[in-house]
Amino acid sequence: MSRRRWLWRTVPLIIALAAAVGVAVPARADAPICQTSYQVLAVWDTGFSATATMRNTGTVTTQSWQVRWSYLDGQRVVAQSVANAELVRATWPPIIGPLVTMRNLTWNGIVPPGGAVTITFNGRLGSSGSTAAAFLSCTAT
Repeated sequence: MSRRRWLWRTVPLIIALAAAVGVAVPARADAPICQTSYQVLAVWDTGFSATATMRNTGTVTTQSWQVRWSYLDGQRVVAQSVANAELVRATWPPIIGPLVTMRNLTWNGIVPPGGAVTITFNGRLGSSGSTAAAFLSCTAT
């Protein structure tokens, strides 16, 4: 059996064996880590103004980032009001309410360790007048 054929047959077996015995593959130590916060700045009879901040809490510079949250009361982001990010998704999945996803623009994806990007936007109030956001998360690469 040639060395190449042996290698192609052996590698999948080694991977399967490692998975069977529970060998963990460590995550990249240099992967960017981010944290997200949400703050309401003002509220009026039909809407609100808010910020979402993505902070690089890792040890390496991000090349891109994405921030997500859900509204549970029917609130909506006014797309034309978004600054410092691109509104990617604002849909209505069942049960959890509208999911909002924003990502970096071409000029602000690179964030050094300890740095942050703040997104500002206006929104429309939901049925009970709540401005609360839930399930905040972010990813950075």
